[in-house]
Amino acid sequence: SVVLRRLVSLNPDSTVFAVKRRGSVFLGATPESLVSVKMGEADVDCLAASSPRSGEKRADDASGARLLNDPKSSREHQFVVQAAVSALSRVSSRVEVPGAPVLKKLTTIQHLYTPVKATLLEGEDVWAAARSLWPSPAIGGEPKEKAVRWIRRFERLERGWYSGVVGLLSANLDEARLVVGIRSGLVRGRRAIVYAGAGLVAGSEPREE
Repeated sequence: SVVLRRLVSLNPDSTVFAVKRRGSVFLGATPESLVSVKMGEADVDCLAASSPRSGEKRADDASGARLLNDPKSSREHQFVVQAAVSALSRVSSRVEVPGAPVLKKLTTIQHLYTPVKATLLEGEDVWAAARSLWPSPAIGGEPKEKAVRWIRRFERLERGWYSGVVGLLSANLDEARLVVGIRSGLVRGRRAIVYAGAGLVAGSEPREE
C-alpha cells in the first residue's frame, strides 16, 4: 500500500511491519528489537534516550555528543540495558554487554544504543527469551512488576495490538526476529489511530520528551 511504501522510504533503518485482521491493519516502523535468535545465540538491541537529528553535520554531531554525555539520558539508557541483562541471565549461560553505548542515528532521531548478546541455555528458545524480556521498560516501565501493576490500575488507554510483539520465526524456532509494536498505528478504512509515547525518568522534562 501507499502507507507501507512511505514507511519503508522514510525509515530505512527500522523494521516495517503490517498485520491485517478483520478489516484492520496494525502497522508501523520500529527500531525497537525485542530479541533476535539464531542457532542458540540471542541479540537484543537496547535503544533508549534520544535527541533530534539535524540536516547540518556540525549541529547533528553536537546534538549526539550532548546525548552521549547527558547524565539523565545515561540513566534512562542503563535502565533498559540492565533490564535486558537481567532478563537474559535467567535463560542464558553467557551475556555480553559493551562497556558504553554508542549513537544509533535514524532518519529524524538518534538514540543511545547498546547491543547485548547472549548464549541461550540448552532447552531454551526464542519464546523463553521473549517471555523473559517482554514487556521491556519502554512499554512496561521499570521495575517491571511494580510498573505493570500501576499501568493496569491507572492507564486509561486500551492498547490492543500496540506494544505487543511482531516478528518472523522459523518452523523449528532456531531462528527468529521479534520487534516491539510501537511507533505504530491502527488503520481501519480511511481512519487511523496513531500511537506515540515517551520515556520519563527522574530529571525528564515532559514537554521536551
